[in-house]
Parts: sequence; C-alpha cells; structure tokens
Amino acid sequence: MHTISDATIPGIDEAEELYSSVRWTSYTNSRGTLSRALIGSGYMVTPRSAEKILVGLARAISDDASI
Repeated sequence: MHTISDATIPGIDEAEELYSSVRWTSYTNSRGTLSRALIGSGYMVTPRSAEKILVGLARAISDDASI
C-alpha cells in the first residue's frame, strides 16, 4: 500500500534518485537548484511505498529556481 503526504519535503538524495530514475537530468544537474526547488515549492505531495521509498513527487512551482 502507498501513502501520500503533504507534510514532508523529501531529502535531496532521495529526490535526486527519483528524478534520475526517470532521466530528468535538468533536475539532477545541480543539487543546489534541486534543493532550492524542493524547499521553495508552494505545495508538495509525496507518495511513498509501504517500505517508505519515495515513488513520486508533485509540487506547485513557486520556487524561482526551476520550471
């Protein structure tokens, strides 16, 4: 079973792993930009597997760091 949360920001390592797994290299080229994008998002939801592994990420963009 998956759980969905809007209360936690994923760690930079797990977000980078998620984006790398789908080859979204524009998000993984700069850890600093990725970090600012995650922290500065207006709203974010993160689904996780039963094992607490990040399996997705959706965010409202308001970070002035990414598109």
